[in-house]
Amino acid sequence: MKTTIPAVHTSPETAYLILDYPYGFRLRCQMRVWVEHRPKMGYRVVTQTSNPKRGNTWNAPKTGNYARAIALYLDENGHVQNESLTPWAEKEKVESFRADFEGGVYGN
Repeated sequence: MKTTIPAVHTSPETAYLILDYPYGFRLRCQMRVWVEHRPKMGYRVVTQTSNPKRGNTWNAPKTGNYARAIALYLDENGHVQNESLTPWAEKEKVESFRADFEGGVYGN
């Protein structure tokens, strides 16, 4: 079952925060996830982990591919996942995407 994350995480300051994330084999850190928007490009997921070796400073952000629309959700294990629509998605796919992730869709 998918639990939709509301579409309010649009910057590092408002990111969805995971407090206990693995960093290598033994260390733990924090990870934040948000969706970035560029008008002519679209939407993409950005993740960033803290560095427990340097006083929990933030590492460089990692960016995903641009999409027409993106939804963040928690899977059955409680892990953050994302699903996206390409510009070539068929009408049925768009409608089912909107129905599945109502209230959690970034994009049009």
